Amino acid sequence: MALSIPNTFTAGTDIEATPMNANFAEVANAVDKRGDTVTGNINASAGIKFDGVDLSTIPVDGSGNYQAPLFDYISTTTNQTLTFSVSTPNKVVVNTGSSAITVYLWEALTANKGAIVHVKKFGTGDITITPHGGQTIDGAASASITTQYKALMLVSTGTNWVVL
Repeated sequence: MALSIPNTFTAGTDIEATPMNANFAEVANAVDKRGDTVTGNINASAGIKFDGVDLSTIPVDGSGNYQAPLFDYISTTTNQTLTFSVSTPNKVVVNTGSSAITVYLWEALTANKGAIVHVKKFGTGDITITPHGGQTIDGAASASITTQYKALMLVSTGTNWVVL
């Protein structure tokens, strides 16, 4: 039985998930029909992009297996100035106190595009989230959490921040 891959892609162009998944499904079907299994890794070289993200920047171990990004968990009752770290690119900040606090975000740069900051209000103190310099959060100068148990997830676009 010959394997027929339904979609082809051009180097240097973005690939959408649906045609890529159709290719994977075709491979899986062919393997299932033979009763075989597939082992190994898909390695991305510089220039292969998925949803605009260079796949060569995805963290992998020495065998090419994906390593989930680590989160710094910060439980606090005081103001926090966050810094970006390649080893722990994502942050979780939880205010457990009754006093208002401000969380200062690091500068959104191309190098940290896609980094995530989760901020949650467990305590009764309000939280103000302030981006670096003249950067914005969804076009605004800051974001606030004033309701207990509410959370915001912010993602660096490489130039600003967006709330998801």
